[in-house]
Amino acid sequence: MLSRIAESMFWIGRYVERAEDTARILEVQTQLILEDGSVEEESTCRKLLSIMGVEPPEDATYDVALVMEHLAYDVSSPTSVAAALGAARESARRPARRSRCRCGRR
Repeated sequence: MLSRIAESMFWIGRYVERAEDTARILEVQTQLILEDGSVEEESTCRKLLSIMGVEPPEDATYDVALVMEHLAYDVSSPTSVAAALGAARESARRPARRSRCRCGRR
């Protein structure tokens, strides 16, 4: 039981760290785009999505809204903040479900 809890805590930490890192990258890049007039929004957004491993549709307009959609809010994208936090939540729920199932059998 303790090893399952320890494993879940490990994965919770990993997922939350991934969410935090992605959020920091988004914050820095969006601030750069919004505050520095010499930065090209489309090329910066295209590069950021490429680095993060996201391939949006070819006809998409590369802007901050597209980046935020794919890297912050899209639950189906494994690189998004929302998906990482969802995975952390699911990892936190696993040991509780297992212990309830075993307690009910005794």
